[in-house]
Amino acid sequence: MGVQEILLAEPRGFCAGVDRAIDIVEAAIAKFGRPIYVRHEIVHNTYVVNDLKT
Repeated sequence: MGVQEILLAEPRGFCAGVDRAIDIVEAAIAKFGRPIYVRHEIVHNTYVVNDLKT
């Protein structure tokens, strides 16, 4: 296999909807305290979900 070039898109990060969902949950935690219950995972990113759980 020859040399392969990896291109990283910039800027990288979450889409506006994911940013908004995280902001809403963090604001709810700040206002009401833990626990905050949601019907489904707010984002499809295990690391983000686990971070919000702790």
